Order: sequence, then C-alpha cells, then structure tokens
Amino acid sequence: MSNKTVLVEYIGKQKNRGDDVLNTPRVWPTPGSVVEMPEREAPHYLAHPGEWRIITTEELEQRDAARSEVEKTVQTLSTSWKSLPLEDLYALNNEIADEIDVREAELRAKGAQAKAETPAQDEAPVSTGDGDDASKVAASERIQKVMAAIKQLDPNEKDNFAQSGPRKGAPKTGPVSDLAGIDVTAAEIDEAQALLDG
Repeated sequence: MSNKTVLVEYIGKQKNRGDDVLNTPRVWPTPGSVVEMPEREAPHYLAHPGEWRIITTEELEQRDAARSEVEKTVQTLSTSWKSLPLEDLYALNNEIADEIDVREAELRAKGAQAKAETPAQDEAPVSTGDGDDASKVAASERIQKVMAAIKQLDPNEKDNFAQSGPRKGAPKTGPVSDLAGIDVTAAEIDEAQALLDG
C-alpha cells in the first residue's frame, strides 16, 4: 500500500469546512485552505469539483509568495497612503486586485489543465458547442454557468467589461455573477472565456 500524500485545497465558500465526505476530523478553516492526505483518499473529495481540488506544492508556494508580496505592499502603503492622491489610490487598488486575479487565473488554469488530462470518473463530457476537442470536454457545471453568462453579456455595455489593467476587455465579475446566479471569480471567468475562445 502506498504512503504517498497529496494536497487537497478547499475551493468552496464555507469557513471551517468539516469533512462530510469521509467523516474524518479534517477541517479546512477557510476557502483556499489545504489539507495533506493519503493519495488514495483524494478521489472521494475530487468527486466534488466545486469544493475541492488537488494543488501541487509548487502552486501552493507560488500562491503563498504572491499573497506575501501583496501583504508587503499593503504594509508599505499603510504608512504612506494618506499622502497619495485619491486617483492614485484607486489605480493602485485596481492594480493589486488585477494582479491577484491574474495569478489566481494562472493557478486555476493549471488546475483545469490537470483536471482535463485526468477527468473524474463520474464527470460526464460536456460540449461547449464549438466542436471542442477532448481537452475542453471536462468543464465543470460551475464553469458552464459562467460560460453561459458570458455569452449573455451585451458587448456594447462598457460596464460589463474591465476598462484597464491586465484584464482589460475581460468580463467583470459582477455582471457575470448576476447572470450566472452564483458568485464567480475573475479566475473562473478567465477559465470560461478561454474555453469559449478555444
């Protein structure tokens, strides 16, 4: 029997998410929390792709480094922000939020790629209607909702799309969340848009 372990990240929205899958004492304190477990137990959690995913040590380190960088920036700004003009503060806030969204999108894209390469056994193939190949077939139900919402956006309505930063031209989370009926992240929008553009 293998002693290999994997890291399982909770990607749902609850705080202090207990383990109702295998009924162990495991708890994920916040969304984004990671628990190390035997590899043989992970598939039970991965059967719920809207709540858990495998995260590699590299991805976790990159995410923690990005968060650390943001915390340093915030700490630096906390002493000097009062001297900045209001427009600069808004621009800086948008820049930081965009950078976090971009890094999260990169990490989620890696996760989606890994998931597409090894889809869950109970996950049925899904078509986006664009003659998609096998790499696009494993879109989750959540991403399908995001994709449908993006298709409903009025391209002439500027308020639906980011006007600056690295996500310029990308759909905003607010309008997509409203149309999808769920709270979505910029990373999920980017993933869905990539599948639509694919």
